[in-house]
Amino acid sequence: MGAEFAATATGWQTWRFGCDVCDRRMWTALDREAKAMAMAKANGWIVGAATLCPACAVVAQHHRVEPERGAQDVAG
Repeated sequence: MGAEFAATATGWQTWRFGCDVCDRRMWTALDREAKAMAMAKANGWIVGAATLCPACAVVAQHHRVEPERGAQDVAG
């Protein structure tokens, strides 16, 4: 899913990150994407070609993760 910019009803500008493998989401109350990405990375998220939450990032260390097909063994 990557990063998505959103404005709330109260006027806050936020960035939402969604894991490409599971349904976890992270919201930040920061107005700039670079700051939001730095915060997500500091909280264990992998943000790049694929966006992974901390739990899926740990699994990705041991398995090859492809968002379209889910986790698979490295050999498979």
